[in-house]
Amino acid sequence: MNQAAEYNQKGTGERQFLLFQTELICVGFALSFGLQAYLTYRLPQFMDTLRFTSSLERGIILGIIFGFGIFITRVIAERFPESNAFLRVGLGTLLGGTMLNIAIFTYDVLLNNTVPQGILISASSVLISPGYASGGLVRLRPVRMIISATTVMAALAGSWWGHILLTRAAVSMTPIFFYEYLWSPTQVLVTMLLVALPKQSLGISEIYRLAAIKFRPGSRNPQGFLS
Repeated sequence: MNQAAEYNQKGTGERQFLLFQTELICVGFALSFGLQAYLTYRLPQFMDTLRFTSSLERGIILGIIFGFGIFITRVIAERFPESNAFLRVGLGTLLGGTMLNIAIFTYDVLLNNTVPQGILISASSVLISPGYASGGLVRLRPVRMIISATTVMAALAGSWWGHILLTRAAVSMTPIFFYEYLWSPTQVLVTMLLVALPKQSLGISEIYRLAAIKFRPGSRNPQGFLS
């Protein structure tokens, strides 16, 4: 009886931490994409109510779908340690990348009233997803955060400058996000960096989870992200 109660208690605790992980991931991406929309919104007034409400709406919608895709990627890569690592990373990349594509497609169609063209968004999604999947196999949390931040920056920069180069060749392809064409490369990179920072709330969630499980009655030293 005691064993059954302990098992149920452990399962309930794990589900609570799983829910917390999902919420924090979505919040991190919502903040990132809301900031992206706010900084690039085409209005002369920087502190404008329309700019704020529109950015909040876009951040929430895109953040929830995008964050869920990243969460799926991390769960597949880290939840099944008995499976082959390459298989987990590959499957996580496939499913996570699909969710990221859906998120950006939904964002462009519903909020930007445009239908994405070309392969830049798909290629960027495939770049972001394995970054989170493979980073999840690394035990050091700072290294995980560096890997994920690097892949996000590379995807944002690659899709935008790929769009610029293809536009000069009269080829139309949609990037993940649009920036002002008159912006300098430095201004674009700084904006991308500011947008990438809130996504690293994943690292905060890991620290919280480890601390909470460590001091939970009857717990042992956990291994992995969601184990």
